[in-house]
Amino acid sequence: MTSRSYGSVVLATEAVIRNAALHQNVDINHIIQRTEGLTGAHVEQIFRLAVHAAMRRDILERDKFDTTEEQGEALEVCNRDFIDALSKLST
Repeated sequence: MTSRSYGSVVLATEAVIRNAALHQNVDINHIIQRTEGLTGAHVEQIFRLAVHAAMRRDILERDKFDTTEEQGEALEVCNRDFIDALSKLST
């Protein structure tokens, strides 16, 4: 693994942590392996797609679009959100 790929994942992870919580089941090592050779922009897009997947999942689980600030702050990005994001980028 190149330090560039690792650095991109670290920067993207920091951005997600600032804006949403990572669930404890997120496998960062798997994400690093799957993003090997991608640019920082690609890695950032994966993290954005994962956050969007988490938001979509939360809306569907609550069956409600409106959310409170507390509910938004409690949003956790799970490993399955990253898997979904990675599959969308691969297609």
